[in-house]
This record gives sequence, C-alpha cells and structure tokens, in this order.
Amino acid sequence: MSTTPSRAWSLVNELSAIEQAVEGSATVLARIQDTQGDLRAMQAWATQAEAMLTLTHRRLHDLGRVLRGELDPW
Repeated sequence: MSTTPSRAWSLVNELSAIEQAVEGSATVLARIQDTQGDLRAMQAWATQAEAMLTLTHRRLHDLGRVLRGELDPW
C-alpha cells in the first residue's frame, strides 16, 4: 500500500468548496446593503461577489464534466 497522499478529486471536498463560495457571495452581497451611499465600496463588494459566483460556476461546470467522464478527476 502506498503512503503517498492521494491527489484525486473528491466530491465531498468539491461540494464543500462550492458551498463556501456561495455562502461567501451571500455574505458579501449583504455587506452592500450595509454600505450606505458609498458607491465605490458597493462596487468593490459587488466585484468580490461576482468573482466568487464565477468560481462557483466554473467548479460546477468541472463537476459536471467529471461526472460525465469528460474530465479525469486525477
């Protein structure tokens, strides 16, 4: 048996990362509501939320590719 740590894709880890990104987006978007009248700060928060949602989208896309056998999880 090999003692080398596995670098295989993990469904549990992937779903956890997706969940964290979605929760992070929600948290950042809530901050926009707390930012009264500061357009620059609101734009910064919106950009951060957009980045996390883009990450979520890409990870879900890759998850689908792995499940369809189009992407090697290793």
